[in-house]
Amino acid sequence: ALDVVEHITAKKPRPLIISGGPGMGKSTLAVQAAHDARVIARFGVARRYFVRLDSATDAETMLALLAADLGVATTGNVFANVAAVLGEPILVILDNLESPSQRDKARV
Repeated sequence: ALDVVEHITAKKPRPLIISGGPGMGKSTLAVQAAHDARVIARFGVARRYFVRLDSATDAETMLALLAADLGVATTGNVFANVAAVLGEPILVILDNLESPSQRDKARV
């Protein structure tokens, strides 16, 4: 978990993929890192999100789930609504991202 926390709290963090087979503890590792004191100090309590994507069937559903969890409008230009929130430091954990990407590879 230490490497994940260091990555998340880096001066210029980049997207991080935690990969592995089912039941390996990927989600647990991500949640554990999100609750680390250094991550909370960086993003605060309210700017850390865990978005479950296992029910997403395509890019639109994935974006709608992300918007709903971020608390932004899921109508109109959903992409713009989400982008507006992502302009500030925020931690978003996309759990089961492989679900929509396997079903809609060209768009996810």
